[in-house]
Amino acid sequence: MRLAGTVFTSDYVAPDMLEKILQASSQQKPLTLTWEHNDKGTEHRFTINAIPRETFGTDLHLAWDGKTKDIPIPSQQTFSITRIDTLSEDAEGKPHVSISFSDALDTQQDLKGLVQLGSGEVSTQIVGNRLLVYPTGELEPGEHKLILQAGIKAASAPLGILAARTEQAITLGAPKPAVRFVGKGSILPENQSMTIPLEARGVNAVQITAMEVFPENVEQFLQVNGLDGDREMERVGRYVWRKTIPLTAANPSQWNRYSIDATDLFKTKPGTLYRLELSVDRRHSTYPCPAGTPAPQITDKPLTSAEDDDGTQTSGWDGIEEYAIDTEDYDWEKRNDACTDSYFSNSEDVKATHNFIASNLGLIAKQDGNGKVHVIATDLRTAEAAAGVNLTLRNFQGQTLASTVTGGDGFAELVSPNTSFLLVAEKAGDRAYLKLNANTALETSQFDVGGETVQKGLKGVLYGERGVWRPGDDIHLTFVLQDRAKTLPANHPVTVQLFDPTGKLKQTVTNKQPTGAFYPFTLKTAESDPTGDWLVKAVLGSSTFDKTLKIETVRPNRLKVDLNYGVTALHGYRELPEATLFGQWLHGGTASKLKADVSVKLREKTTEFTRFTDYAFDDPTRKLDSEEQQLLEGYLDEQGYLRFSKGFQPEKPAPGMLSAWFTSRVHEESGGFSISKRKSTTTRLSITSVSNCPKAMPNATCC
Repeated sequence: MRLAGTVFTSDYVAPDMLEKILQASSQQKPLTLTWEHNDKGTEHRFTINAIPRETFGTDLHLAWDGKTKDIPIPSQQTFSITRIDTLSEDAEGKPHVSISFSDALDTQQDLKGLVQLGSGEVSTQIVGNRLLVYPTGELEPGEHKLILQAGIKAASAPLGILAARTEQAITLGAPKPAVRFVGKGSILPENQSMTIPLEARGVNAVQITAMEVFPENVEQFLQVNGLDGDREMERVGRYVWRKTIPLTAANPSQWNRYSIDATDLFKTKPGTLYRLELSVDRRHSTYPCPAGTPAPQITDKPLTSAEDDDGTQTSGWDGIEEYAIDTEDYDWEKRNDACTDSYFSNSEDVKATHNFIASNLGLIAKQDGNGKVHVIATDLRTAEAAAGVNLTLRNFQGQTLASTVTGGDGFAELVSPNTSFLLVAEKAGDRAYLKLNANTALETSQFDVGGETVQKGLKGVLYGERGVWRPGDDIHLTFVLQDRAKTLPANHPVTVQLFDPTGKLKQTVTNKQPTGAFYPFTLKTAESDPTGDWLVKAVLGSSTFDKTLKIETVRPNRLKVDLNYGVTALHGYRELPEATLFGQWLHGGTASKLKADVSVKLREKTTEFTRFTDYAFDDPTRKLDSEEQQLLEGYLDEQGYLRFSKGFQPEKPAPGMLSAWFTSRVHEESGGFSISKRKSTTTRLSITSVSNCPKAMPNATCC
């Protein structure tokens, strides 16, 4: 079991000092706490892992600052509810109830009718030992009844089901005021109406503040920021206005979407980057507060742009001066009370910022291994190629490295001997920017971008007439050269070097008379040469191309090896049938009392049913590539048989059906062995999510 919690402090506390405050123990034995601390030193998260469970119920003992708390730990044989968290919001803003159980839940069970919240319908999600309950409709603030019927199943069959019905009242408070922008993009293409969407909850108005980054300062801004950054804003921009916009909604307690018409703002000064800030305070709140709550006494401070760099740097402890100023009227104990100004000073939900720049130009840039930058420019309004766009490459200091103009297809190439930092595109007063430094390059780790680097314009490959050779064999290789740039003279010699597995050079051969681009070579090995991975290199001046050669003593099987389960497919949801491993000498003799072993490796297999060919049954969120695991190691009996019953499971949940690749070996007394491989289809070795979405709906998620 595992326990996680958080310690809050009203001011900074050093991590090493705070970690001494809280102790945990069970059965009078201390338990280890793992800590994580925020940068401000006011929020300290702890985790207690591997809490021991006994065959009887016991307690987890927490002690801090002279206080103690005992948390019940259920026994190993008990399946029960350990915690119910009141309604909160997940990352998507959905309210839910989180119910924790003592053990993992069976993800295949149907919970319909077993879970109720209020009078409406609910949807559920199982995550390990937690059950998340989501109301399908809007729940009004107030008290709601949560009912968990007996019959909820544990993943472990011996633990059975939840024995008793559980009922608990859940209090749902009114949602606290919050605002946010919708989407992550920063570029607004020109349109008849250039609108910016936002969402608000629990407020009747929102305050919008605009800061202008001048067109001639955008490149300086991008030195330390992306288009969505906010560092050193005072160096490149000034505040232009602050407006309060009233909002109306049928139900202000839920998220409502609104739009800001920014057409005049962006068309007046094209090329300008604007940073918009949404904020709300207690004046704009519709949150219900108790009678007698003081009316907000808030006045807007004048917008002040930086006039120089003096006075903006803090001294001593970083941030302490701003901290004291920002928290002058701040009460830490009321930081979560939406009826106080402290909530609006503390909460990150009441402010949102976003950068926007108007541009119709879309840019894609790719740099090859020779430093050439390939650029594609498009019109964001029509997705067509943008011809006649002026492109300029600049370095970090803003110097021009290269420039060109896109052709009719929107393509262009730029060559620069130096490191490029920024690509600037201009057309008819429209501007676009694209940072080219390494930190902003798109992540490619999820894609196959493998290949070979072209060496000085040359490409070459070595190939042989087969894949494995025996010691003493002649090795016939051919080297193929591609020289598109014609950097080499005709019939340029190629030298091939052969190295044994220890790295010792064994032979060198040079070919000065190729047939076109083909250079044939014949290499020789001795019968006494060592086996293993040999290396051959083709050398052309300073360019080299290599290939690994397999030099092995090939020995055929001397034993017949056969593994048989007696069925065509194995089913993981029930016990596997008895398997029989049989060994026999190829000359017909009985292979009695010989040592044998069997291993298995599981691989993904497309789940298909002949009656449902238009459906996809594999879970696309799961991947499986297991390591080979040994099932048994034993000896054949007098007749050459070894019978066994061994179960096996994948290391993690499978996406669907699997193929099991069995490797069976029978060892001779001399030390050699004969080997056999067998493939079998395996179904539902572990919890398998079956998606029944038609292939015509590849983006849908159905379970």
